[in-house]
Amino acid sequence: MSTSKPSTWQVCATCTHWAGSRDVSTFRDRVEYDSDRVRGECVGGGWNRTERSPSATCAQWVKWSVLK
Repeated sequence: MSTSKPSTWQVCATCTHWAGSRDVSTFRDRVEYDSDRVRGECVGGGWNRTERSPSATCAQWVKWSVLK
């Protein structure tokens, strides 16, 4: 994984509703993914059932539970 975002950023990559491919960092303070060009489906959030980039945002963000 070559790109990462801090767990405090309210973006799709750090949201529990985003179903894109990602991993959590060793210290669980960052989410890691391949690039901003990958897409993942929003499942139950503000963009429900649409493909979103890891950097997208919405008002229904919920922190991914594996992150600190």
